[in-house]
Amino acid sequence: MRSPSSTPDSTAPLSSSLTTMEGADRSAKKASSPALHSSGTLRGMSSTPVPESSQGRAQARKKKIPSLRRPQSVVTVVVGPEELAESFIIHKDMICHHSSYFAKAFNGKLLESKTQTMTIPDIDTDPKDRDGNVILLAQFWILAHRFGVPTLQNNIMDGLRPLVECIEGEALKGFLHYAYDVEGETMLKRLAADRMAWATSAKGLQVWMSGGHLPEGLLEDIIMSLKKDHVHGLEPTTKFGTFGSAKEYYVGEEEKVVIPKQEK
Repeated sequence: MRSPSSTPDSTAPLSSSLTTMEGADRSAKKASSPALHSSGTLRGMSSTPVPESSQGRAQARKKKIPSLRRPQSVVTVVVGPEELAESFIIHKDMICHHSSYFAKAFNGKLLESKTQTMTIPDIDTDPKDRDGNVILLAQFWILAHRFGVPTLQNNIMDGLRPLVECIEGEALKGFLHYAYDVEGETMLKRLAADRMAWATSAKGLQVWMSGGHLPEGLLEDIIMSLKKDHVHGLEPTTKFGTFGSAKEYYVGEEEKVVIPKQEK
């Protein structure tokens, strides 16, 4: 993966059957909500409402974790470009339990359900640590978002939320643009908008705006953030205000799987 400030690498296509599955998912989503994508080449679409806090989603029924007391079938996931690909053998019930994406791929009428192997070439298997882990954690969150692993997303958010509040300058700019390079509604965008709305001075925000440093769609989301009572009556804890804890940006199990957009 690369920072949004640089030119994204071309995304290699997935297997034909997986592409068919993703195409079907796209058609189904168009009728109800904007498709979510995870690729550095995507553009933010923030004209739609920011998703509500997942606190109301906590009532969702939790699935029972599969038992490993008995022998389990396994699947193979091959990650990375062909010359650097790494293979991982994983208990099928376990990966399908935690990821709706893999559950759809390995169960059903797709090629992956027959071969029990999935190849994902468009993932960097050797990411570079930079910007105090902010971009790296954001990339990891999007990856978990793409594969429908909400528990992992929420664990990542616990570490990402305080970092986003503290970063400034180029590190903050990189995070904002990365968050808004993803199409559709995400809690990562909401975090970015709340950061600029509630932890940036009026003078500082003016500099960001006049310098053209804000990604497309962020200003509208900042305005909407300032109009919402999303901090539940908390008193300001910093010089410029406050925004919610990490739990404000948790996602629930009904979060839709992200469909990777193919590079043209």
